[in-house]
Amino acid sequence: GANIDQWTIATALTFTDPENSTTDSQLPNRSSQSARFDIDHEIDDWSFGGSWIIQNHRYAYDFLDNKYRLNGFGLVNLRANWEFAPLWSARLTLDNALDKENETSRDYINAGRAGFLSVHYGQ
Repeated sequence: GANIDQWTIATALTFTDPENSTTDSQLPNRSSQSARFDIDHEIDDWSFGGSWIIQNHRYAYDFLDNKYRLNGFGLVNLRANWEFAPLWSARLTLDNALDKENETSRDYINAGRAGFLSVHYGQ
């Protein structure tokens, strides 16, 4: 990651070979490539940020040939944090902000847009 003024930027890239060595096929429900890009900005007692998470296609297990292809996807998550007192903060997150449909396992559609508010005490 990098820090520039009050900005924090981080990236993670993952390349795997999820292969079943017995059948030479890709293991089910596993993506072989993913990326995550994070950016956050601090202003006084506030911080704001977002993440862009990308995964390529994967194959779902089916009883015939393990080749039911699930599409890749990209998600955007947003967050805000407010330190309103010493050791106290409130955090608001919006996962899957663009409400993109994504499927990591056959016939299981992951949750759509979801918001969370939490209060934290401590460091």
